[in-house]
Amino acid sequence: MMNKMQENISKLTSDLQSIYEDLEQERVRTNLILGAISEGVFMLDRKFCIQEGYSSNLKDLLNHPDLAGREFFSLLENRIPEDNIRSTQEYLEFLFRDDLDEETLNELNPLSKIEFHYEDQSGLWLSSRFLSFIFKRVIQDNKIVSIICTVKDISSEEDLTRKLEESERYNKKQIEWLVNILHVKPILLQEFVKVVEDELKEIDDALKNPIDFGGYNSVLNIIVRAVHRIKRNAAILDLNFIKDQAVRFKDELDQIQKKKEVSGSDFVPIVVRLGDIRMMMQEIHTLMSRVKHFKNSLRTTRKYEDGLITSTISELIEELCIETKKKVNFKYEDFNSEEIPFQHQQIVKEFLIILTKFTILHSIETPEQRRAANHNPEATIELETFNDDINFGFKFRHDGRLIRIERMLQKVIDARDAAIDEEDPIDEKSQLGSEVLQLFFTPTSNPMHIGDVNDTDGILQDMQMVKKKLTLHGGRSKITFTSEEYCEYTITLPKK
Repeated sequence: MMNKMQENISKLTSDLQSIYEDLEQERVRTNLILGAISEGVFMLDRKFCIQEGYSSNLKDLLNHPDLAGREFFSLLENRIPEDNIRSTQEYLEFLFRDDLDEETLNELNPLSKIEFHYEDQSGLWLSSRFLSFIFKRVIQDNKIVSIICTVKDISSEEDLTRKLEESERYNKKQIEWLVNILHVKPILLQEFVKVVEDELKEIDDALKNPIDFGGYNSVLNIIVRAVHRIKRNAAILDLNFIKDQAVRFKDELDQIQKKKEVSGSDFVPIVVRLGDIRMMMQEIHTLMSRVKHFKNSLRTTRKYEDGLITSTISELIEELCIETKKKVNFKYEDFNSEEIPFQHQQIVKEFLIILTKFTILHSIETPEQRRAANHNPEATIELETFNDDINFGFKFRHDGRLIRIERMLQKVIDARDAAIDEEDPIDEKSQLGSEVLQLFFTPTSNPMHIGDVNDTDGILQDMQMVKKKLTLHGGRSKITFTSEEYCEYTITLPKK
């Protein structure tokens, strides 16, 4: 009997040893498998604690040395937003409910893609990864006993997706810009780019030497005028993406101008915005070089493309007439753009733009006002060029507010206590012209008080700047008018 019992015990021991060896081998195989898995794998019980037998990679993904028995939600604290933690807790509670469909719940998984932050010893975020948590029910005897979760680092995929999206946005922007600039004549676009670059250089000079330019307020005014000119020129060419950028820039400048005192720190956002405009101009250069149309057409020549300036002024007149509800007949049959010396092309265009804008906004009346004064409801603007062996010049003539000009002139004369001496040998018309020219091209300290002429959008400051450029080019200006016929500006420039 005793021997039989010993045999049974020996057999049982042998069987247990065999089972133990099998279990140990299974455990080793399981550990090898879990160690070889690149993803994080773990089980959650009903208390949402991580069970034994998780993959070794999970420690690295969740940045914790010992995960067995740890509550899952505690590992998420300070790593993801609190709202996501609460949503995850609710989602996992739903997964343990037999009456809810698993596939439907999976669509609610708040951790399917989440940025997971990693801290240092002081609790500060050092880095982050994008992780994807996938949860599946473990069912035994038709009951949900646990949840298995796989965690994958999807940072590289997310980075690739982000780069693809950025590339898509960039390509879309490039196409929009390309479509926007294709309607602009190549030489006009080339000239516009040069003008913008000159404006940016002027701003840079002022920012580098604010004291030399009269302090921060003066520098700010220089920037405001430069941005306004960029916006105006972009609007003339229908370069909407540049105009919109300039409008946003102008809005920021307006906020700074409202401050009682302007300091150096106020220019930080200005520098950032200037960087954006420079990047924009670099991309325009890239587009111009890639498009064969521009590459073959952008050329330096002394022969200015016929009709270039007149088409620009015509577009400006049309735009301003729509804005002001005025009517203007534009005549330019006697304006020959080919006669303009190459070195004077830009200043001629600047003068014409400023004169056109000032005339329509402040000199030409509405059709109703002109009818009331027994004038043609449609005003007239005329351009004419002239030249000889030494000089080139152009005339800008309009028939708006003729009597108004005399009244404005009289106010200036009265304010300065200047009376015209009839016996003076100086020609009276030239003297009057000189006074009006000062009124239009040299803003007084308070131009807002001269009638209802407002310093809209810095027109008078632009006039002053262009007059300085005219002086640098060795040019001169004159104004002639009569109260019944016209007002005429004459600009003369040396050919050499």
